[in-house]
Amino acid sequence: MLLILIVILTVTQPFVFTNAGSLLDLPLKISNRNLIIHATLTDKSSGDTFFLEEYISVNPNVQGKIEIESKTDSSEVHYSSGRNNQRLIVKETSCELFTYKLGWDKQLPGVTKPLLNLILLLGPSIIYRIDDSSIGWSPADDDEVRGTQMHSSTVTMNARFKMTIYYKKNIDPYEGITRASRIVFEGRDPGVPISSEKENLIMDIYINEETDDELDKIAQIPPGIGCPVYLSPGTPLPILHAHQIQLVAVENIVGPTSSSTRNEFYIDDDKSIMRLITTAQGVEVDAIYDYNLGLIHVREDYGCLISPLTTSSPGVSEKGYYSLFNLLWLDKNYLYLGQVDYEHRPGFRVKAWEATEYDITIGSTKYAKVVTTLYFSDSRDSDTFYNYVLVGAIRSSYKKSSASDYVLVETITRDFYDFKKAVSEAEFETRFQVGDCFPESDAKIELNFQLSCPDRQCYDLAKERPDDFRRNFKYTILNDAKISPLRISNVDLKFGSNGIDVFMTFLKKPTITQHFRELSKQINEAFLRKLSPASVKDEELCLEVRGSIGAPTKSVIYCNKGTYGNCYSIEGEQEILEDPKGVTCNVWDFPLRNLFRIQHELTLEQIHDNMLHKAEYNTVYFYGHNFKINNVIDVTQSAREETQFPFALSRHSSKFKSDPSTVKTVVESKDFASCYHACVNEDENLCESFSFCDYSGKVECLVSSLSYDKIDDAIVDDQCKIYSKNHLLDYHQIKNKRFKSPTSISITVPLFDCAALCYGSDQCYSFQFCEGFCTFAGYYTDSASEYSEECDIFSPKAAHKYQTNGDTTVVETFHTELNLNLEQCASLCNGWESDESCKSFNFCPKGRALSSCYLSKYTVRDGKTVKKDSNDCHNYELIETTEKDNKHKSGERRSTNGTSSGAAFGIIMLFLVTGLVVGLVVPIFYKGFQTLPSLQSIVSVGRSKMTSKDETGFGWSKQVDDEDQSRV
Repeated sequence: MLLILIVILTVTQPFVFTNAGSLLDLPLKISNRNLIIHATLTDKSSGDTFFLEEYISVNPNVQGKIEIESKTDSSEVHYSSGRNNQRLIVKETSCELFTYKLGWDKQLPGVTKPLLNLILLLGPSIIYRIDDSSIGWSPADDDEVRGTQMHSSTVTMNARFKMTIYYKKNIDPYEGITRASRIVFEGRDPGVPISSEKENLIMDIYINEETDDELDKIAQIPPGIGCPVYLSPGTPLPILHAHQIQLVAVENIVGPTSSSTRNEFYIDDDKSIMRLITTAQGVEVDAIYDYNLGLIHVREDYGCLISPLTTSSPGVSEKGYYSLFNLLWLDKNYLYLGQVDYEHRPGFRVKAWEATEYDITIGSTKYAKVVTTLYFSDSRDSDTFYNYVLVGAIRSSYKKSSASDYVLVETITRDFYDFKKAVSEAEFETRFQVGDCFPESDAKIELNFQLSCPDRQCYDLAKERPDDFRRNFKYTILNDAKISPLRISNVDLKFGSNGIDVFMTFLKKPTITQHFRELSKQINEAFLRKLSPASVKDEELCLEVRGSIGAPTKSVIYCNKGTYGNCYSIEGEQEILEDPKGVTCNVWDFPLRNLFRIQHELTLEQIHDNMLHKAEYNTVYFYGHNFKINNVIDVTQSAREETQFPFALSRHSSKFKSDPSTVKTVVESKDFASCYHACVNEDENLCESFSFCDYSGKVECLVSSLSYDKIDDAIVDDQCKIYSKNHLLDYHQIKNKRFKSPTSISITVPLFDCAALCYGSDQCYSFQFCEGFCTFAGYYTDSASEYSEECDIFSPKAAHKYQTNGDTTVVETFHTELNLNLEQCASLCNGWESDESCKSFNFCPKGRALSSCYLSKYTVRDGKTVKKDSNDCHNYELIETTEKDNKHKSGERRSTNGTSSGAAFGIIMLFLVTGLVVGLVVPIFYKGFQTLPSLQSIVSVGRSKMTSKDETGFGWSKQVDDEDQSRV
């Protein structure tokens, strides 16, 4: 009897499924074809209806999207078979993660009921979950649905949730669930133990069809919105394995300011340098970035502009560091988004990774959310990323509205082309030359590194692979050295019979005060009191003091208070507090926090000694062979052709008076350039000055032998100007030196005037200039001078008067000086006045030993001269002088030596073309013409201390000073 009762209950009552948890525990069973399902879901108690469209892609994994529309709102629900208990809800510009534990942790916009929220998040595809063998469906009464009689089946879960499905009568009962036209949900969410109100929901399914359309494009989460997680299988971001790369990036910015640029990148990440050629609206800017010193070298047609990096410079982060990853937007926590169509190349399927950041500052703008999307295509042949090529990147920046919604305010799109590894390092290095930024003759030095190796095999290997050897050698030199790679402008190899000579040219160190931005700010006094000041006398010392500390200095502040000022530094993320009523101070910013690095960058004067020290313990390794650095010799060419304008504007609104003895009219002159050229080439009288007048097309050119200090009177004429020779170009500057025993009193005159006065005096051979004080002296030698922070010595240039005889030197010499350069040695020989005449000199540049200068009364051309060959030393012989060169020896004024007439004429033509003649010359006088003391008054004082050369304190004895006393 009991068995009969059980059978009857089984047939007449709905099947009770008591072991099920949540509906999410039931697997989503989809065939191998994509699905499109359209349905509505109605809440019977409220009458609210939701319109549902679901798209399911099955390849390579099940991925779906449910579009939900109601009268008041719309959302997208994204899910994946790999993350069954998670949903991503995309609503316009926001993406939120929903997680199911004991019910969903969040509810859809406008939804307050748990069961309604559950069914909406499962979508119409729920019919492919409840078609499960673990659910025992029972037949139920037929009923009319949307005007059609249908069969039905029902099931109850956990005694609290009931489902009833309706399907057409012509459908096989075994297919009825997945072909259902309606599902009725009654009760409560079976996975939520907490009691809630019963709900009654009706889902009507209108479309349920398989398709071969690529629904993965529709089901994919749209790029650029930014989600906390992504539902695609975890795939790591491709790894960049190249350190020297070049690429072209077309960048489009749409936002408050829009722009389009073409950027050509050459990046050497190992050396922290980059060249960027940017073209925008037909204008090209060519810049080389030095992330070691924090400087930008902007290349121009006629030179170079050096400026500091900022936090908005490419590759610089807000926290003040540079990296290639930052430059390419790779320095973020990326998650795999999936495969998408790259919108800028229709039909091009790529893989996308995305990173979302909140409340970050870019440049000077703060954003509520920034979404960065990277697009890669598969490539087995890539030489930059393993198995991938970077084809594009998009950065979407959002702010929040008053309603707390994310509003897109700026989009930056980068399309990458020719993204590849540098083909050749030798070719690549030609992209990073900044020698044009330092055109001065004293702005570079050249060192000769003499190398040897133990056997012929290593020598031949270096000769076969010169580019590789050059790279290894450069790496050795730069390793542990405070020298920016950009300061090495040239590396040449010379293979000899006994070894290898490497010639390397170094550029001067950029100065902080010249190349870093200095701003005047009003700073809050209370803010300054919280900082620790250092009392220093000037700005340069302030920078030096703060740069000696190894802290990551962000800013340096100098507040002048008279003789001494207060010097402060800012570290970390602290911002300077400005105040209109505050203290006026000068501020330097260092976005890379690299003041310590800049301050310890080697100067030109330090490099040679540093390289000699490195040579004692460094070995160049090359494919298993060791090359020893035997010596490092300074072979800097001192005698260079001057590129400065050899005349300076000495008088405005003036011209010469007619005087046949000192003034000559140049009739054939047609313009300023030809007038200047006539003065340079004047043979009958040495031309020291010329006046040029422009009378509306008619010009007048007068050349004169009068130097500027001899022009006692002139005619006032607004259409004319007088130019006099810039005699400073006739002297070589020896920095931070002064004579131990000066030979004249000091006078206060400008530097250019001091040079002209010395040039015009037969008793002045060199002069020293100490912060505005000019003193005459005899010829410069290292033994007769000492170190001084305030003074520089200027010695007459003479190297151009000598020609080299190569490596053949004279054995017999009569005088030796140490620690001179080539120019100083030539000047010493040229001015030698004693029983022995100096006809040539041997010069051995500085290496492990000090440089040496040997004077000789013989030349290598003399048949009886004893000669020998030298690897490092050279002989220089006096060139036969012309009548014009000899005029000074007969008591007449010396001619200017410097720019050749042809070169100078080219310079003047350049000035005329650019219209900057007056602006580029250096004026000798300031605030009009100033009368200087006469030469006679200066000479008369000087003669009291210059009765004879033997009494001047400049006795010609061999230099025996300690090496550390010389700091030229």
